[in-house]
Amino acid sequence: MKLFYTALSFFVSLQLSATAPTIPSSDLYFGAVDGGYFNLGWTPGNGARRIIIGKAGSDVTFSPQNGVDYSENTVFGSGQQVAPGEFVIYDHFSSSFYLTGLSAATHYFFKIFEYNGTGAGIEYLTNTYLSANGFTSATPTSQTSAVVFSTITTNSVNINWTNGNGLHRLIVVREAAPVDANPVNNQPYSVNSIF
Repeated sequence: MKLFYTALSFFVSLQLSATAPTIPSSDLYFGAVDGGYFNLGWTPGNGARRIIIGKAGSDVTFSPQNGVDYSENTVFGSGQQVAPGEFVIYDHFSSSFYLTGLSAATHYFFKIFEYNGTGAGIEYLTNTYLSANGFTSATPTSQTSAVVFSTITTNSVNINWTNGNGLHRLIVVREAAPVDANPVNNQPYSVNSIF
């Protein structure tokens, strides 16, 4: 009977341990950039999941430890702080997500670590990883000007303008009265040129 329990406990310990991945994620890109959020995407490595550490202002120095499951949150600063100013911002199997809670005109740094296993059996790939960084948008300082409406028909109009110094422009239209609402910072809006 003792031999049976020894064999069973050996089998269970084999089930708890995972093998570390061998290929890191690659090609981090920012699908959307705003003053308060990023949409981050990448090509996954060969881990079952990946963990991302984020930091504002300088490189991430932290590397995860095998057997430790960290708490993440996609609102920057709300996930587990693993080193001064370094937060776990993602822990999942997919390859893109929105990171919110960022500050405008700020440089953010990221490291993505592949891993396999769960709980005490987690094995991270830490000798190679994906490292990248990006800036959130700054608030523009000059507004769009010289708006010209031309080629006006019963159901269309051509609008031209001189750009301000923002990266993008949002045009809000209201029928029969002046526009009385302003866009909210860090809020993405759906757009359509058909009124």
